[in-house]
Amino acid sequence: MKTKLQSPAIFFLILSLLISGCSLASPAPVMTDDSDTDPALHTEESATPSSTALPSSTPTEMPSPSPTIPPVLPLTLGTALPQLGTVISSDNVERIVEIAVWTEHGCSIFDLTFSPNSQILASTSCDNTLRLWDLTSGTQRANIGQSGPLFGTDFSPDGATLVAWFNFADTITLYDVLSGGQLRTLEYAGSMTSAAFSPDGQTLATPTRDGLIIFWDFTNGTQLSSLKPDIVLGPYDTNFPIGQIKFSPDGEMLASADGDHKIRLWELASGTVKSILDFGDKNFWKIDFSSDGSILMVHTASYDFYSEAEENGVEFFDLASGKKLRELKWDVKSYSLRTALSPNGAVLAAGFPDGTIILYDVASGNELRKLSGHTGIDISSIAFSPNGRFIASGSGDGDGTIRLWGIYP
Repeated sequence: MKTKLQSPAIFFLILSLLISGCSLASPAPVMTDDSDTDPALHTEESATPSSTALPSSTPTEMPSPSPTIPPVLPLTLGTALPQLGTVISSDNVERIVEIAVWTEHGCSIFDLTFSPNSQILASTSCDNTLRLWDLTSGTQRANIGQSGPLFGTDFSPDGATLVAWFNFADTITLYDVLSGGQLRTLEYAGSMTSAAFSPDGQTLATPTRDGLIIFWDFTNGTQLSSLKPDIVLGPYDTNFPIGQIKFSPDGEMLASADGDHKIRLWELASGTVKSILDFGDKNFWKIDFSSDGSILMVHTASYDFYSEAEENGVEFFDLASGKKLRELKWDVKSYSLRTALSPNGAVLAAGFPDGTIILYDVASGNELRKLSGHTGIDISSIAFSPNGRFIASGSGDGDGTIRLWGIYP
């Protein structure tokens, strides 16, 4: 009998028991190009084929500032960070350096999320704190204590509000980013598994343990509407109906990663499922869109507790044509592997249990660069800044640091 594992909350419970024994040799992904195969996307209404190609690897260069070069990198907390001007892309990753190392959490970093303007970083950790970091001054803006570990966060589009949640809790909390103070809590008796702000900033969506997606007016805490996926769990599934949701950048679509190993793409104007991605018996770890909404990244993981054989993979889909563009696979003997897609869709960052980060070219699937710096046994969280200039990574116990990477000068 195989036990299916979907939720990051379950992951953290298992990880706390197993993390001391995790190890990984330098990972070698198996790359497949599915551009000529049948699409895995089953549409309920026909999609118009598109010639959409993988994103160009040409970087978007911003005017480079000329600050005084710091004498020593990486920087410690309290030192102003250089304001990076170059977007990370597949042809400049050799110029990436470690910009800063922040040690204040001191234990596993569960989640890292950048504000929409890329000036604030939110972090959660097993030290039961939610912290806000200023990426201009290099200082800690807020240290918010909690009764337990928060597992996820999301910023409102204007960057003024932050939502944070315990997985499978009956409440989630909204904070004022400027002051760090609590604004309100949203409560649902069926418990909530994650949260996401709509791109227009009007609503907050939360999937629930009993299989609903609820839309809230987060300014006053009232429920506006809900969606109910037709989900049938298998007899041996321990997944919850909906684990994660993600709005498309234009706000017209919502992707839900569901416990029946399917991703449903909702057309929000009609409240109907437009198409479904079927992943067989794989479980979902993360979903994300490129910033133009043309590509969906899906990080899956398969676990067999009896043979201790696990496989992690990332699949990229062209949403216009419904075709799977590429897949990367890793045989990772650990429950710990993290991924993040660059906003331009050109680079995938993967954090491994040996504490390294490997950057891949999405267009070719080739390994571009390995980043080393963390001394703990795993990368427990990783994120790109929305402007594409920073990578933030957090490690597990034994290191417990946040590290910022970018191209400087």
